[in-house]
Amino acid sequence: MAGMLYYPDVNPPEEILFQALLYWDSLATITTPDHRSLLSPALREIEDAGYYTPIDLNSTDYGRPLWQALVDDLLPLVERSGPETVLPATGHPSADSPELLMDTDITWNSWDRYPREVVEELLDHGVVKSVEGTRTLLIRPLMRRLLISLAAEIMASEMTRVLERRFFAHTSDYDAFHVGHVSDRERDPIQLVWQIDLGAVLPIPAPGTPISTVLAFRDRYEQERRRLVRAVQRLQHDLRSQEHGPRDVIEYSRDELVGAMAELERAGLASKIDWIRRSAYVFMAMTASTVALETSALAVPLLVGSGLAINLATNKLSRSSIAENEFSYLHLARHHFPTRNRPLKRPS
Repeated sequence: MAGMLYYPDVNPPEEILFQALLYWDSLATITTPDHRSLLSPALREIEDAGYYTPIDLNSTDYGRPLWQALVDDLLPLVERSGPETVLPATGHPSADSPELLMDTDITWNSWDRYPREVVEELLDHGVVKSVEGTRTLLIRPLMRRLLISLAAEIMASEMTRVLERRFFAHTSDYDAFHVGHVSDRERDPIQLVWQIDLGAVLPIPAPGTPISTVLAFRDRYEQERRRLVRAVQRLQHDLRSQEHGPRDVIEYSRDELVGAMAELERAGLASKIDWIRRSAYVFMAMTASTVALETSALAVPLLVGSGLAINLATNKLSRSSIAENEFSYLHLARHHFPTRNRPLKRPS
């Protein structure tokens, strides 16, 4: 089982905490060396249980790789996003400019979280501007989200290398995901991907369930939890390497998925946990042999039994964001996200 690197905030929403505890080995967010004071009570409880990893961008393990990746990728990303992304090259930006964001928040994308050489690189390219006579730096919202998304993907890769455990970037922030994964320019390279809604087979506790209850469930029902995760991982693996078609893969996975999910839900009910379902999307790069199978007929729910469905569709994401990482994750309410075979659109 892999680890989840949640972005953009230090403290994920409650349902992300539940999902991380049940279906991932551990949870990480990007913060500062004195991170403890920034954590919510729930996340402190998870850290005390040994399932949370704070990541400091300024550490020797991560600072230099982050700088190098931004140097290599920043200018193409800025060009892709258009001139309105960056601040004007002339004039003196004001801290009162309504279209700009001052970095005064406590989330990990505050400037204190970035190595100094990264900030200097952004200043050199005009991506951020300093306010004369202050230590304030200004950045446009679109560029900020672009920087967040890129940094999260870089950190997930570096954490895998440093910690010798797989980590994947995961968010519930649609804007941060969209700007880093969806190409708005026709000439940009794209990657055809499977878009899979796994929310139906990954139940999470209802809002307000105590973290202590979820932690106790995780420890007591480790076998049931891992069985469901293995079934989902097998489905993903088979979809990437399948030869007969996605419907056959779903059919082969039917019994194990339904059985593993039912087993986990029964264990939860025995622990007095009320289950709900939230859409959890995984975007998975398609192999060359799979591309030929693209068809609008795939953009329908594929039943796996017991009234349950997996929404499987094809979609197109930018090549740089998905091809090397294999998987990207997004957690959203179902009505905010398309399940048909069409380009991603911003939710209303």
